[in-house]
Amino acid sequence: MKDLIKQIDGEARVSHRVIAENTQNEDRSISKLITDNKADFEIFGTLRFKIEGVVNNGKGEQPKTYYLNEQQATLLMTYLRNNEVVKKFKLALVRAFYDLKGKQTAPALPKSYKEALQELIVKVEEIEKLENKIQEDKPLVSFAKSVEASVNAVLIRDWVKSLCEAEGVKIGQNRAYEWLRTNGYLMKNNEPYQKYMDNGYFERVPYTFAGTSGTHLKHTTKITGKGQIALAKKIVDAFKEVA
Repeated sequence: MKDLIKQIDGEARVSHRVIAENTQNEDRSISKLITDNKADFEIFGTLRFKIEGVVNNGKGEQPKTYYLNEQQATLLMTYLRNNEVVKKFKLALVRAFYDLKGKQTAPALPKSYKEALQELIVKVEEIEKLENKIQEDKPLVSFAKSVEASVNAVLIRDWVKSLCEAEGVKIGQNRAYEWLRTNGYLMKNNEPYQKYMDNGYFERVPYTFAGTSGTHLKHTTKITGKGQIALAKKIVDAFKEVA
């Protein structure tokens, strides 16, 4: 019972003809069993098949060879009469799928000293890229940590000023407001959309002031710690590209 399993598009599968041969059934009987229960087999994935050869029956019919995955093959075996031949093949089939999984999960060892060095170079390059990324993100990470430590929301102009100092980019209050409007965070009147209020990015803080006709109540927009962390990298990247 060698070569029971084939790789079809990167997935382990067994031909219905292999099952028929090893359980002493006719190909057409197994094929009919599959087509009669097609919906059941498709529960466990796409029912793959290939057109292989031409039947010499005067009709020019092209027979299908079904290739079943592990679950589909297991289902098919439950439909067969459980005699000694079938039981023996069930065991062989389960072992074949199991052994193949073991080979796929086991890492391949280098075949030579040169190959080992090449793999090591690739690993070192990956580590260097990761370290460079960490260095690039350090300013944003430290900024995020300082924001997390602060409970209070701040005015957008104060946030932009702090961001410019931390990142070394020139943004400016007006350009920041324009970016926030263009990207759908603020409305034309610089008030945040309700969506981002609900998300906790902004808050509207009431304040009173005295005028000639008495005291008045107004609201000002502040950006929360959550909003600062969410938007910091986006706005910095946008203005770095412009610069």
